[in-house]
Amino acid sequence: MFNSGGAVKEFSSGFKGVANVSMKVCWCGLFGAYSSAWLELINVDSEEVEFSYEEESGSGTIDLIARERVILMEHSYGFIKYIPMEISM
Repeated sequence: MFNSGGAVKEFSSGFKGVANVSMKVCWCGLFGAYSSAWLELINVDSEEVEFSYEEESGSGTIDLIARERVILMEHSYGFIKYIPMEISM
Protein backbone atom coordinates (compact mmCIF):
# COMPACT_ATOMS: atom_id res chain seq x y z
CA MET A 1 0.00 0.00 0.00
CA PHE A 2 1.30 3.46 -0.81
CA ASN A 3 1.32 5.65 2.28
CA SER A 4 4.22 7.98 1.66
CA GLY A 5 2.32 11.03 2.87
CA GLY A 6 0.89 9.40 5.97
CA ALA A 7 -2.58 9.17 4.41
CA VAL A 8 -3.64 6.10 6.42
CA LYS A 9 -4.28 7.20 10.00
CA GLU A 10 -6.17 4.17 11.38
CA PHE A 11 -6.16 0.56 10.17
CA SER A 12 -7.86 -2.65 11.29
CA SER A 13 -8.61 -5.99 9.68
CA GLY A 14 -10.67 -9.07 10.41
CA PHE A 15 -12.50 -12.03 8.94
CA LYS A 16 -16.29 -12.51 9.09
CA GLY A 17 -16.98 -14.83 6.16
CA VAL A 18 -14.86 -12.55 4.00
CA ALA A 19 -11.65 -10.69 4.72
CA ASN A 20 -12.41 -7.17 5.87
CA VAL A 21 -10.13 -4.14 6.10
CA SER A 22 -11.17 -0.84 7.66
CA MET A 23 -9.16 2.34 7.68
CA LYS A 24 -9.44 6.07 8.10
CA VAL A 25 -7.53 8.07 5.55
CA CYS A 26 -6.95 11.78 5.20
CA TRP A 27 -7.00 13.93 2.13
CA CYS A 28 -8.66 13.28 -1.22
CA GLY A 29 -7.44 12.00 -4.57
CA LEU A 30 -6.43 8.68 -6.05
CA PHE A 31 -5.95 5.98 -3.38
CA GLY A 32 -4.08 2.81 -4.33
CA ALA A 33 -3.46 -0.47 -2.55
CA TYR A 34 -2.16 -3.91 -3.46
CA SER A 35 -4.04 -7.10 -2.59
CA SER A 36 -3.42 -10.71 -3.56
CA ALA A 37 -7.14 -11.38 -2.98
CA TRP A 38 -9.81 -10.11 -5.40
CA LEU A 39 -11.45 -6.92 -4.12
CA GLU A 40 -15.22 -7.47 -3.97
CA LEU A 41 -16.56 -4.29 -2.42
CA ILE A 42 -15.31 -0.92 -1.26
CA ASN A 43 -17.39 1.37 0.94
CA VAL A 44 -16.38 4.95 1.62
CA ASP A 45 -18.26 6.63 4.45
CA SER A 46 -20.74 3.66 4.45
CA GLU A 47 -21.48 4.15 0.73
CA GLU A 48 -20.45 1.65 -1.97
CA VAL A 49 -18.06 3.19 -4.50
CA GLU A 50 -16.66 2.16 -7.87
CA PHE A 51 -13.08 0.96 -7.99
CA SER A 52 -10.64 -0.58 -10.43
CA TYR A 53 -8.67 -3.76 -9.74
CA GLU A 54 -5.99 -5.33 -11.91
CA GLU A 55 -5.85 -9.03 -11.06
CA GLU A 56 -2.45 -9.53 -12.70
CA SER A 57 -0.67 -6.93 -10.55
CA GLY A 58 -3.05 -6.97 -7.56
CA SER A 59 -3.40 -3.19 -7.82
CA GLY A 60 -6.66 -1.60 -6.75
CA THR A 61 -7.50 2.10 -6.97
CA ILE A 62 -10.37 4.37 -6.04
CA ASP A 63 -10.83 8.11 -6.36
CA LEU A 64 -11.49 9.61 -2.94
CA ILE A 65 -13.46 12.65 -3.99
CA ALA A 66 -14.29 15.40 -1.56
CA ARG A 67 -17.41 14.40 0.35
CA GLU A 68 -19.85 16.42 2.37
CA ARG A 69 -19.60 14.11 5.38
CA VAL A 70 -16.11 13.60 6.72
CA ILE A 71 -14.76 13.12 10.21
CA LEU A 72 -12.86 16.06 11.66
CA MET A 73 -10.15 15.05 14.11
CA GLU A 74 -7.92 17.38 16.03
CA HIS A 75 -4.26 17.14 15.13
CA SER A 76 -1.26 19.04 16.42
CA TYR A 77 -1.44 21.16 13.24
CA GLY A 78 -5.17 21.86 13.54
CA PHE A 79 -8.16 19.90 12.30
CA ILE A 80 -7.71 17.27 9.60
CA LYS A 81 -10.50 15.72 7.54
CA TYR A 82 -10.61 11.93 7.75
CA ILE A 83 -12.59 9.69 5.41
CA PRO A 84 -13.70 6.29 6.77
CA MET A 85 -13.19 3.47 4.24
CA GLU A 86 -13.97 -0.26 4.33
CA ILE A 87 -12.72 -2.87 1.86
CA SER A 88 -14.12 -6.42 1.58
CA MET A 89 -12.17 -9.21 -0.15
